[in-house]
Amino acid sequence: MNSQKTLAVIQDANVFDVDPLSGFMPPIEPLSQLPTEWGAWEAILDDATSSKIQLGDKLGLTEGEKEISEAWRARVRK
Repeated sequence: MNSQKTLAVIQDANVFDVDPLSGFMPPIEPLSQLPTEWGAWEAILDDATSSKIQLGDKLGLTEGEKEISEAWRARVRK
């Protein structure tokens, strides 16, 4: 494949909203954390992640995993 043909393909990527530098990923990185006014939601997510919360109807959950998940859900509802 010659360089002119390759360049044409890259330029055509813009037609499909594909960024020439980042491809299908957004050209600007997404937020790693929500703004401070959303801090309560960030804390809930951090708690869920560190507690390894599982879906309530997931097959094979131990009683301990169910209890941890149910306790987390109760805290979120408050």
